[in-house]
Amino acid sequence: MNKPVLILTTLLSLPGLQIATAQRRPVEIEDCVETRRFIVDSDSGSMAISPDGSRVAFIVKAPSIRDNSNEYTLFVNQVTNSRGPRGGRILARFDKISELSWLGDNKTLVFLGLEKGRKSVYRVGVTSQRPEVVFTGGDIDALTSDSEGRTLAISVRIPVAQTSEDATRRKYGFPIEFGQTVDLTGGSADSTRFKIYVLRSESGHWRKESVRKHAAGSQGEDIFDQAGRLSSSPDGNYLTFHYALSDVPREWGNNLVVKFLRERGTRPAVLGLYKLDSRRLELALDSPKAGLAPTHWSADSRSFTVVAQSPIGSIWEKQDTDQGFRSASQMNSFTHLFAVETAGKRVTEVIAKPSVWYENGTARWERGKGPMLVRLDLHTFAWMKEEQGKWEEIGRFLCNEDTTLRSSWASDGKVVIGVHEGPSTAPALFVYNVAAQRARTLIDLNGPIRAITLGGASEIEWKDKYSRVRSGFLIKPPNYEPGKRYPLVIMSKGWSTGHFFCDTEFQTAFAPQPLAAAGFVVLLANQPPSIEDVRQISDLNGYPGHIDEAYNWMTSIESAIDFLDGQGLINRDNIGLAGFSRTSWYVDFMLTHSDLKVAAASSADSGIYNYGSYWLWNTFQGNLEQGEVQMGGPPYGATFENWRRYSPAFNADRVRTPLLMEYTNETEYGPLNAYEFFTALRRQGKPVELFYYPSGEHELDTPAERLASLRRNVDWFRFWMQGVEGSAPAYDRDQYKRWRELRALVLLHDKDSSPSERN
Repeated sequence: MNKPVLILTTLLSLPGLQIATAQRRPVEIEDCVETRRFIVDSDSGSMAISPDGSRVAFIVKAPSIRDNSNEYTLFVNQVTNSRGPRGGRILARFDKISELSWLGDNKTLVFLGLEKGRKSVYRVGVTSQRPEVVFTGGDIDALTSDSEGRTLAISVRIPVAQTSEDATRRKYGFPIEFGQTVDLTGGSADSTRFKIYVLRSESGHWRKESVRKHAAGSQGEDIFDQAGRLSSSPDGNYLTFHYALSDVPREWGNNLVVKFLRERGTRPAVLGLYKLDSRRLELALDSPKAGLAPTHWSADSRSFTVVAQSPIGSIWEKQDTDQGFRSASQMNSFTHLFAVETAGKRVTEVIAKPSVWYENGTARWERGKGPMLVRLDLHTFAWMKEEQGKWEEIGRFLCNEDTTLRSSWASDGKVVIGVHEGPSTAPALFVYNVAAQRARTLIDLNGPIRAITLGGASEIEWKDKYSRVRSGFLIKPPNYEPGKRYPLVIMSKGWSTGHFFCDTEFQTAFAPQPLAAAGFVVLLANQPPSIEDVRQISDLNGYPGHIDEAYNWMTSIESAIDFLDGQGLINRDNIGLAGFSRTSWYVDFMLTHSDLKVAAASSADSGIYNYGSYWLWNTFQGNLEQGEVQMGGPPYGATFENWRRYSPAFNADRVRTPLLMEYTNETEYGPLNAYEFFTALRRQGKPVELFYYPSGEHELDTPAERLASLRRNVDWFRFWMQGVEGSAPAYDRDQYKRWRELRALVLLHDKDSSPSERN
């Protein structure tokens, strides 16, 4: 019988979150770098409401350019505070804080704290002067606690010990197996091995025992590969965690997910259920890819929810196949939120294909068979209840787009607390009262930024030549003059409405607001849809492999320029492009395969789909296979022509655009993926700058690196597109000297080339 669904909607007004009208100064790069952000990593336990709903604890990351450090601060605040936005009470400061959770007394928190390179388990009360160390030792990776804080579980990374076999291999040499990762020292590389320990408090002391991987009395070490996302039941009797499964059951062999993983040389990542009383490990459910987000326990410890692929042999596996599950690129689109009972491990489906697949959308669940509050999408919450093995929606409420919920959020069923931010709105913490259908600002740590002049950001759509709708965000200069045509910089990635675009969430190369302040129109163009959605482009044009992905992006960008030109917003003869990671390849490809005139470009941390990157990374089976799928085959034999025709490095002679390449530390030999394209360009006298961050992560993290990248990109586009030279930074005094030399190359080429050769 269908039950009525109660739908509650509200339009939210959050006091204190509007941009100040008294504009005092334009945005600076330092403002972007030092924006305080609420940690939104769904895996790290970054925000939690106390069990009684009275307090919220949250972690803030505060970058400091002066100290070149990121300080992580643990705050606690009363949920019922009605005296306006405040900073909350500071409980701890560390180099990093994660794995945050409340104990059942509503007054105590446990967490992992990193200080001077060492992680420890800490406990702190809401009135404590300082946190106390509960446990330290080893490279602790994850933490979970029961509701009383008397049973903890931790995972610890363990170094790979040199065996006698390793010593022999180092002494006499060893064969390299094709497609296998190899350690440069001569042994097999394996840096993701873990031991999991349970810590029990007894008479004021902690007793440590390892989680058994094998049955008692059997052979083998209790060492796990890729173990993580630990979650203890509130009563401390169960532990769930995900790990790589070594011995795949024979009956799993025909499962599509298992086949996809084997093709890439990887193993199923399963969810284990460990019973602490019997010290027995079982599979929580027969899914080859489970625990994509941490499990969420019902308060009575009788059940938990998990995001996973369909269990093998289940009705959901058949339904996924019937609905078109065919390729590895679809795996994330065919996940489910399942509820699992600990007694008997009965599995039910709560939500099919959740929109935010990488998070566990469960917000509150008191009893294993009682109502459950889940998040359906970025703005919508629903109450679900199980009736005869089927979960049905019995009510919902909406936090509209003015209250953008990032991945860090929490709820006790009565209030929802999350991060409010948007393209032109710095992050703040809000609380939404479910019964009153009203939201208000709880914490605002970025008040000064709200008085800074920012360019207005709006979401726009346009159609490409295949009549497909494309989308992105347009940022105009703060002093925008209607009718004036501006230089345009296009940045491509997957953009979220729920992120502050001062720089961007990727923290590398992209500086949309500083560029807007410098007189540019900036388009943050969304990446093309998945391969399955653009196949007609390949059918129409005969592209091999998945090269249609790049042409689809080029078509989107070219049509965006036509659209903005038609609106009278831009000077189509003064266009810049910027890409990072995969979209860095898009930029490289467009510079070598499009006739579009591009005045300047920036390409950060990719270098993929060149001949050298194919063989250089053949130790990683997934990358090898990925390159062949993308290009329609290997760069040998009949499909070599595909690589010659479509690899950026093989077509570097077509580049006419000044290109800034920024790369981070890949190996001890420098940015190997950058060298092929860089060498091809420089050898042919092309204007290119390669800048290297030897300590940088893929997404730059230290304030100094972020500041340098953002400033370098702003300076680069201003130099080439506006003819502006500012003051060179102290750490790179020759910046403009090098760029003037590159400009001389451009002028020399323009002088020597015929009109037909000029782009």
